[in-house]
Amino acid sequence: METTSDEPRVDLLRECRETAQSCFSLVSKLISNNQNVGDHVLSCLIHCRQCIAECEKYAHVEDIEYCGNVCAVCADALKDLAVFYLN
Repeated sequence: METTSDEPRVDLLRECRETAQSCFSLVSKLISNNQNVGDHVLSCLIHCRQCIAECEKYAHVEDIEYCGNVCAVCADALKDLAVFYLN
């Protein structure tokens, strides 16, 4: 939706793209049973939190609010992983 807009929110698009890339990288590592995922967990957690902050700026738009909510759920799950993998 945002990419086809007349005035796309560039910061929002960048943050969503970076979050997706970071989380995809983490999932790829987890699926392959790679034990070295600590940095990926932390990166994904940070990107999710940044995406939440960016989405909050446009919370009046239902799709963007939903994106922020999904990132919040993801970030909460990643907190548990971060504790496990970073210790």
